[in-house]
This record gives sequence, structure tokens and C-alpha cells, in this order.
Amino acid sequence: MAMSSDSVRSIVGDVCAPYIKPDAPGFAIAVVRDGEVVLSEGYGLASLELGVPITPETRFDIASTSKQFTAAAVALLEQDGKLTAGDDIRDYLPELAKHHPKITVGQLVHHTSGIRDYIALAEMAGRYIENVAPEDEIADLLGRQRGLDFEPGSRFSYSNSGYLLMGRLVRVVSGISFREFVHSRIFGPLGMTSTFARDDYREVIHRRATGYTPGPDGGFLVDNPPIDVIGDGAVQTTVGDLAIWDREFYGSRLPGGDDLIRRMLVRGRLNDGTELVYAYGLIIGEEQGHRTIRHGGAWGGFRCEFIRFPDDRLSVIVLANSPVSEPDVIATKVALRILGTTAAASPQDAAAPAPPGLTGKTGWYRDAEGGTLVELVESEEGPQARLLGSLVPLIHLTSDEATGEHTFTLPVFRDSSRVHLRADGTLRVVIPHMLDVTLAKVAGAAVPDPSLAGTYYSEELDATYRIAGDERELRVRRGWREPEVLQPVGDGLYVFGSFVLEHRGPDLFVKFPRATGVRFTRED
Repeated sequence: MAMSSDSVRSIVGDVCAPYIKPDAPGFAIAVVRDGEVVLSEGYGLASLELGVPITPETRFDIASTSKQFTAAAVALLEQDGKLTAGDDIRDYLPELAKHHPKITVGQLVHHTSGIRDYIALAEMAGRYIENVAPEDEIADLLGRQRGLDFEPGSRFSYSNSGYLLMGRLVRVVSGISFREFVHSRIFGPLGMTSTFARDDYREVIHRRATGYTPGPDGGFLVDNPPIDVIGDGAVQTTVGDLAIWDREFYGSRLPGGDDLIRRMLVRGRLNDGTELVYAYGLIIGEEQGHRTIRHGGAWGGFRCEFIRFPDDRLSVIVLANSPVSEPDVIATKVALRILGTTAAASPQDAAAPAPPGLTGKTGWYRDAEGGTLVELVESEEGPQARLLGSLVPLIHLTSDEATGEHTFTLPVFRDSSRVHLRADGTLRVVIPHMLDVTLAKVAGAAVPDPSLAGTYYSEELDATYRIAGDERELRVRRGWREPEVLQPVGDGLYVFGSFVLEHRGPDLFVKFPRATGVRFTRED
């Protein structure tokens, strides 16, 4: 049954009300039904400095939601017969030929390449990602890597590096810049006049929102990273232009467009045949029994969510200039309300059962590769978990008396995240499209080892770590950053920020969920 525009407006107003703040960043939203925009609104300020309001014509950086356009560009080149999903990327990108095995174009598309994430590598090296602006410098960083996180095709691990390389691939194969290619083949023909792939952060962009992040005093700080990288993000657009793109999924106006859309909906497979939820820059899933095609994005202060319910011919697009707005929550709730389905209660809103005690279960847990460390903490506020450098609440969902398993969620990451504390003492952490690991408790004494003090160099990162201290405390300096405390967790493992450091023999191995096992060799 068709819903009136007034009803849609009422639903949007109700869902969005908690996120609308005076004199604060905000978001634009569009609701598309049967190919028609039934609502398009802006809330909050595009510029806090100038008091400029957000409107449906405001441009946003859509971060990783851009990946579908990169994947579409690769699919167009497949369609043109200029490459195939099975091609070896080393044939096009010689900077990867020295150290890497065969990796296919399709493995880049579906995040199964094993290539380490460049953002994690840059942070690991002590560089501020805002200063790693030249794309060629990042390509050189990837070319220096002696190892992969896993055998290509054996696992899924979301990698911005793969899509950055796809952007370079489009340029090499087409002979024109990525920006020119997506304009000439997608944005221009469709009349997406407010959309382009930004390749110079200094460019003046009319009607563009400024990105913000919450400040320490309750206000906001500008968060517009000055970086010139395309492929994994950097598309600038509006909710209206994305509504034009949305129509392509129900009957394309591009030459060969229906075949293009079919290609984009092909889900990846691992070497063992396991089908993935990730297609061509799109995540195939379901919400409350309704099939969905979606992708979100987060970069600097920008957040976005573009969710499509293809069987219901309904899409909701939310573009925000601050993480406070929670576009994924807004988009999903609005869509399900329109469909007459009540969204599942969030863990914060639900009457959760009393959490179990963590007696004997607190402490650090690690995965087999050692790239992820999680600490369980019992506090006055209830159970908490230290993960990726943050201490966040664990919201208890269920307990199974038969198996002895307790299930929690980490709403700071997503309501759909899960932490399973099992009777055998292991921990499974699932953050959709980001992390799915099983961890065991760390053994050994959690005390600093003063013999770790020294200077270490990584050829893969062209970076030096300097460790100083004694049996009471060790600190590490990476690059030009201030020294950070190395927190011992036992078994030769230390945590600093979001990273794990493992002391193995004379060398160090630094790890992160999207970049594991980077070696630092002792120099003194």
C-alpha cells in the first residue's frame, strides 16, 4: 500500500527528532519509493562557523559509500572487455609485483585479497593519515609490504587498500583519471550534476558541508582530513543525486546498465566456496525479513548510510557531517517504520536481563593471530570491554543456562555487534563487516620486560620505534608522535592505542585487525 508523503514526513520527524540539535551539525535525508523522491529534507548546520543550514542540495563526502562507484567502474571495464575479475592485479600495478603472490581483481572487489589496510599501516608507522596525502606515497607503502594478512581468497577482511588500488586500476586500464572515468560513464550520463570524485582536497566545493567531531568541552571540532586518495572514498554528492543512482537498480538508463547492475549484485566467494555478503561495493543482507542492499561510510566527521529494500522498492539515504547523527540507525528505523515493521529495540532501550558477574573471567583475551586483544572489565557501571583502544560498555542480552554462554552487545560500534562469552572460557567478538574473531585468555604475567627497551626499524613501513623505560613502565615513540605507554597483558604482548605489540625473540611484531604481523627489527 502506498504511503502518503505526510505519513512519511511524520515518520521521519519522529525518528529524527532525537538527533536534531540547534546550532549543531546535522544531516540530509531522502526517502525514495518506486523511483520517486517522496521526502527530501535537511536538518542542522552545514557550517557551524557561518551558520549555514543543511538542505537537500548540500554536498557531503560519502566516504566508503563511494566504493559502489569504484566497483561500478571496474564492472564497466569488465563489460568493455578490458579486464576480467580473474585477472592478476600485478599485470596492471607493477608496484605490487615484487613481494605479493597472485591477487585477482575480484579479490580486491570482495575484500578477500589479504592486502593490509593502508590507514592502519600509516597509523602504525606513526604518520598522521592527514599528512599521507599523495596517492603515490600510499601505493609505495603497499608495495613495500613483504606479507599479506592471509592467503588471497581464504578470508574476508574489509580493506580500504583494495579499493584504492581499484581506483588506480581504473586509471591504468582506461587511460584517463578515475575522476574523469566515473564522470563520463556514470555521473554525467545520469545527470548527477552535484556528484564527482574529489582528487584535490584544496578544491573549493560549493554547497559542501564541513565535517565535525565532538570536542572535549561538549562542542565540536572541524574534522575534514586533507588527503588526496580516491577509490576507497572521496565521492562528493547530495541525497538527490544518490536518489538518481538508486533508480538504476530498477531499470538502468546507462548503455548496458542492466548488465552493469547485475554484475554489481554478484556476491563474492572464498576459495572454499563460502558465499560472502559483500558484492560490488554493496552489502547484501536483510532487516526484519526484508532483503536489503546497503553500504555506509565514515571518514573524518562525515557519516552516511544508503539502504535499499529492493523487493519493496524503498530506499533511505542519510548523509551527515558528524558521527553524532547515527545515519545507519536513522535510515534503518525510517525504512522499517514505512514498511510497517517495528525495528528491533536497541539494547539501550530494551529491558535487558541483569548481567552475569565476570568473576574469574576478567582480563585480556587474544585471537590466534594476535592482531586483536580484548579486555573484559568489571566496573561499578557493569561489564565493559576494552577494544581497539576504547573502553566501552557491554550490554547484556541473553544467558543460556544449558550452555553457560552469555551474549552481550557493543552499541558503541553497532547494535548488531555481539560478544559471546562461552563456557569454555573463550570469547567471540562479532562487529559486522569489521571483525569476527574467537579469542582465548592470555597467559603469563602482565609485567613490563625492561629488555624490550631499544630502537627498532620496519622496512615495510620505513618507520622507527623507540622504546624506553624500566620494569615499572615502558613507553614507545612511533614517528613524531608523543610517547605512549606500552601496557603489558602477558605472554609477551603489549597494547598501545589500538595496536598490539608482540615481543618475539629480538624483534617486534605490530598488529591490528586489518594489518597483522608487521615486523620491526632491533637495531641496537
